[in-house]
Parts: sequence; structure tokens; C-alpha cells
Amino acid sequence: MKKTFLEICNDEGITIPTTLLAAKRIQRFSPDYSVDFTLDKESIELLESQLPLKCNYTLLKKMAENIIVANREKYRKNDISRLELMRLPQYRYHNASFYYSII
Repeated sequence: MKKTFLEICNDEGITIPTTLLAAKRIQRFSPDYSVDFTLDKESIELLESQLPLKCNYTLLKKMAENIIVANREKYRKNDISRLELMRLPQYRYHNASFYYSII
């Protein structure tokens, strides 16, 4: 059975980006990986309450997947997740600087 977005967030300790800058970076992020999960009502409510953007279902699904993938991609130099780095004011990294890790 597929996990819901909320279950994945709880299992992996993911915090949803709450700043507009980080949310836009997540929205523009185009990962090479895909995650199989369910976006249920509770997950939608979590995203709508945390994200600073108003989104339709399709964009919420994309944002949720990008959040999961960005959390699982780790920076090679110090193992900080891409999601954490996206929250910083200065963010410029090459895709080759990250590796994908399922926690």
C-alpha cells in the first residue's frame, strides 16, 4: 500500500517550506526522481496550511513530490538535504553536487 504524503513527512521528519522564496524554489525544482505516494485529504490540508502559495490539486501534488525528493537529495560535501539548502537566502548548486538517499 502506498504511503500518504503526511506519513512520509512524519517518517522522514520533513518540514514544509513556509517562506515564499523556498516555496518558489520547490515549485521550479525539476527532479530526476519520482516518488509513489498518495495525496489524501489530510495531506492536502497540511500543504494548504503551510505553503505560502494558493495551489490547485495538480500543483499541490507536484509540490509534495518535489518536497519529498528535495528532502532525500543530500549535498555531497556535508549531507545537508537540498530542501534545507533551498531555505537559505543564497542557493546555487549544480545537480551533480547531490546524491539521492532514501532514509
